Amino acid sequence: MGVVAGALGILADWWARLLAVRAPGWVRPLLVMAVSSGLAFVHALQPGKSSDFTVFWAAAHHAFGPVYDVNFITAAQAGLAQGGPRPFEYPPTFLLLILPLAMLPYRLAYVLWVGASSVAFVECAGRMTRWPWLVMLSPVFMFTALIGQTTLLVGALLVLALSPRMSGVWAGAALGLALAMKPQSASLAPVVLCLRLGWRPAAIAAAVAGLLVLSSLAAFGAGAWEAWLGGLRGFVGVNDSLHIARLGAPSLPGKVAAGVTALGLMVWSVRAGDELAASASAIGGALLISPHAPFYEVTMLLPAAVAWLWRPTWRIVPALAMLAGWIETPLMLAAWLATAAPWGAPARRPRHARSPAP
Repeated sequence: MGVVAGALGILADWWARLLAVRAPGWVRPLLVMAVSSGLAFVHALQPGKSSDFTVFWAAAHHAFGPVYDVNFITAAQAGLAQGGPRPFEYPPTFLLLILPLAMLPYRLAYVLWVGASSVAFVECAGRMTRWPWLVMLSPVFMFTALIGQTTLLVGALLVLALSPRMSGVWAGAALGLALAMKPQSASLAPVVLCLRLGWRPAAIAAAVAGLLVLSSLAAFGAGAWEAWLGGLRGFVGVNDSLHIARLGAPSLPGKVAAGVTALGLMVWSVRAGDELAASASAIGGALLISPHAPFYEVTMLLPAAVAWLWRPTWRIVPALAMLAGWIETPLMLAAWLATAAPWGAPARRPRHARSPAP
């Protein structure tokens, strides 16, 4: 179904260009919302189908209770999700942001969450590529959308923050929200912003994240933070018991090597003027050094993969691999970054170089 949605979007873009008419700005988000929320509605009606979104909905309903107690939050999802354990692994800042979910019934909240996340991701992908519809052709996109994960929202914020067309203030604000939702996925993005725009965007991101931390302390108290920090190791152990494939390097030396390499790629790419490669290195590098990055987190790199389809020669190969969802291990993700990110980056023209005479 994601293939159908992407194909319809591409045909609509082609038809608009053929008629030399610019489609209204509301057409694409409306179509994405209709398709993704429609699929989510069908998914929610199927017996035995559950999603990760049940954790968020249950946590919002019990936000002022022991949400970081694995047994408690798993029991709160009874009747909505099968199997277990199902812990709430996100910081209290994210819990603060999802409080409005408690005002909606489960199915309506799930359908709106999937639709809004898909719209946000596809629209922000438009800042990296002229063909944002193509991200919906990837199987991993629809999988991530239908399980109701935060990956699409966090990916949208990171693409927005790392876009060279964003001002420093808005880039910093988007990054601050991403850090408040999933800090491990946004850990390297401040480096790119500092290299590109100086320290101000990073300072704004820290201020936004800090404000949300203070707000969460006022709402839930310090005990929520103590419970979250104290349960981090246990959360990773729970996910290991579920045999979820992870993208992070398996050992500390591997994470250090991945982090150093990613930093080098970011510096190289920014100096070479390849903003796309710098953004991909920041997102992909953060996944490699993360203590917990499930395989579907590669969805965040789909906008870069679509943009690379129009890069010269062999760069189309790693882009197609990413879009096909073949990147599921740390080694494959590292290989994708190594082949797609730095090599052949366009050299930045010297400031005083003159154009050749016609």
